Amino acid sequence: MFSELIDEATKKAGSLQALADALSWAHSSILRSRRENVVSPYRAAQLFEFVGEPPMLGVMMALECASKTPAEKDFWKSKFRHEMQTFELLRLSRIERHARVKAAQAGEDGAKYRAAAEAARTAIDEAVKDGAELPPSMK
Repeated sequence: MFSELIDEATKKAGSLQALADALSWAHSSILRSRRENVVSPYRAAQLFEFVGEPPMLGVMMALECASKTPAEKDFWKSKFRHEMQTFELLRLSRIERHARVKAAQAGEDGAKYRAAAEAARTAIDEAVKDGAELPPSMK
């Protein structure tokens, strides 16, 4: 889990040293975390934020990985799944809204934007049909 995230963040930063500098995190500690595939909730939040994802998802992932009991692991896995679902639904909602605005502005040439808006709406509808719960801002 975290080793892939560290790789992605390193690629985005340009080098491991650049990542270490950006996050004020010792180069050797990053390597150890990558090797052991474990990071603190604080570092997980930093990594998630660095790659453009919600930091709280990183916190929940780190807590899940550090869980001592199956019940604790299941709890954090459930919270992570729910938050990830909410994040993706909100992202799709923003895509749909943006595409509809662009379609209206484009007039006759707005077909590709209308198609993008419809695809986003279809993905939202399918997620809800499969049991996803809409966040309050989308109800």
